[in-house]
Amino acid sequence: MSNPAACGQLVSHYCPGGREAGGGIGRLVGYVVDAAPGGLASQRIVDTRGPRWHPPSSTMRLVFALGAMARDRLREPERIHHIHIAGRGSTLRKLALAGAARLIGCRHVLHLHDYDYAADLAARPPWLKRQVGTMFRGADHVIVLGARDRQTVCGCLGADPARVSVLHNCVPDPGPAAGRDLEMPTILFLGQLGPRKGVPELLTALSSDRMRLLRWRAVLAGDGPV
Repeated sequence: MSNPAACGQLVSHYCPGGREAGGGIGRLVGYVVDAAPGGLASQRIVDTRGPRWHPPSSTMRLVFALGAMARDRLREPERIHHIHIAGRGSTLRKLALAGAARLIGCRHVLHLHDYDYAADLAARPPWLKRQVGTMFRGADHVIVLGARDRQTVCGCLGADPARVSVLHNCVPDPGPAAGRDLEMPTILFLGQLGPRKGVPELLTALSSDRMRLLRWRAVLAGDGPV
């Protein structure tokens, strides 16, 4: 195998459930790894939770992730540690990981994946909010999914706006006309059918005057508050 450093920046992704099995976060990490120079030679995926709803496994996975971070700090100090975080239990696990990264001097990025992180913060006690603020302010960089998350991270948690970037979720381009009906283009949505995934905004956009002038069809499929 070629030298990973020659193929691309060395990065470790810390996400719940690992690739694919972690839901949307795992799927996005898989896309990133596949597109990165060197692929798995330069990008590593570390599961921080294990199977959903299995606390003993989650604890062991977190301990393993902390050990992997410490090992990499010694062997590959140039490696970037990309910590993917959401609300609820994910925040608690990432407090430990980010705290360890600061303690041992790892370059690390926090990537916030959450529909409404401000609401998650509001439900936490003041002492825990302070720790979460320290975590975000202590990261070398923070990635959020949109403007509302940026406001939460900068306004509520005190992160430096110069170190916060908005990066919208995306999927790989399937290629020119792959599976497309050019006479009747199809807009496909697969996911939770409700506000959490932006379905009301999608329906509003589809009902706009501009869309009424075009030929298209839309297919929405999933579960949730239909």
